[in-house]
Amino acid sequence: MDGRTVYEEARFTGRLALTVSAIRHGRTALDWTNIDRVSPHRRNGRLDGVRLRPAVWRSLRPAPVVGGRDTAVPEDRLIAALDDYRFRPQDLASDPRQGPLRACTP
Repeated sequence: MDGRTVYEEARFTGRLALTVSAIRHGRTALDWTNIDRVSPHRRNGRLDGVRLRPAVWRSLRPAPVVGGRDTAVPEDRLIAALDDYRFRPQDLASDPRQGPLRACTP
């Protein structure tokens, strides 16, 4: 592989956090209660983030996308974590010393 190919495949540590109240991606906060479905998002034929379909559409904008190439977590692991905590985000408030997140273990 050449340097450009490696660079295009690299993932970076983007600002993405799953909190008790919302999914935070950069400066955007997306409330757990308004997420109906999560699915892979494709851009130019490649996976590039996770689309969050709202339960209630509050605007004419397309469904928000989180993650992507600027986030270190691959889309399949992010989808698993979102599906795991979508209906019980309060579990994210547990003590992190109790062990790793089930959805994030290989």
